Amino acid sequence: MIDLTCSAPFQEEALLRIEDARIHYRVSAGWLRSGLLKAVNGVSLSIQRGQCLGLVGESGCGKSSLAQAIVGTTRLESGRILLEGEPLTRCGRRERLRRARKVQMVWQDPFASLNPRRSVMEQLEAPLKLHGFSDRRDRVMAMMARVGLRPDAAQRLPHEFSGGQRQRIAIARALIAEPKLVVCDEPLSALDVSIRAQIINLLLDLQRELGLSLLMISHDLAVVEHMCDRVAVMYLGRIVEEGDWREIFEHTAHPYTRSLIGAVAEPLAAGTAIDRLSGEPPSPFSPPSGCAFHPRCPCAAPSCRVGGNPDPVQLSSAHWARCGLIKEM
Repeated sequence: MIDLTCSAPFQEEALLRIEDARIHYRVSAGWLRSGLLKAVNGVSLSIQRGQCLGLVGESGCGKSSLAQAIVGTTRLESGRILLEGEPLTRCGRRERLRRARKVQMVWQDPFASLNPRRSVMEQLEAPLKLHGFSDRRDRVMAMMARVGLRPDAAQRLPHEFSGGQRQRIAIARALIAEPKLVVCDEPLSALDVSIRAQIINLLLDLQRELGLSLLMISHDLAVVEHMCDRVAVMYLGRIVEEGDWREIFEHTAHPYTRSLIGAVAEPLAAGTAIDRLSGEPPSPFSPPSGCAFHPRCPCAAPSCRVGGNPDPVQLSSAHWARCGLIKEM
């Protein structure tokens, strides 16, 4: 069995390191089944300085729960999250401020994440006040210009902007206090297709210009392929494959990853065999025995249905997958 927290060659320089993170929710309400929901079940990841890591998977696989644990809005059941080698914990006000200065988040819905009663100027100044910046107005004007907003928009309210402009405001607010890591939770899904390319290019420009590290959570593998240096594929609370983007897209190892990529295949590639996903993901209340993906896997063998989840197999120095059908190379 390999050490997933040390699977990439740059780990000692990692800005963020997640070690065996587990997030459980105790559910008991109405028609929902009562029990322990294991949203994140032993995830280990790392992000290097200046790197963009893509986290992909279907809805309900635990991506957003992991993101919320990184920014401190969800508690870990066990495991650790370290930023620059220091553990992030949910303790006093000073610790929360330290985390907020270094880690920020861009949410899925820009309108819901902005205060409808406060102007752009007020919302961008708020993090600067919190962290004690003195040149707040100059910083707000500079950041607005950097994300492509006109200075005369500073006194306007969120409802006066388009969806793409609101997401630019949300990005500006996340970046204005100079964080080292920005977690982007589906930042493009609420936008029109015509606006997505603009926001992608904006994020890439800001990453290069500011030396940011990004965690990009997305359903859109085309976006992940375009933006990310590394990709981690999540299924039912676990990472099932991780590697450099080229390894993931050109040497796909896990059947689930292959199905996700096949779902966004090029329209000109008609006639290409694609492994389509069938059925719904299993309930996280009662995951199947053996490999959690076997009820939907087109390649499942009898051995996939017994025992626990398969151990990860190292395919190269920058690529591993958790599948019992893969032979070690």
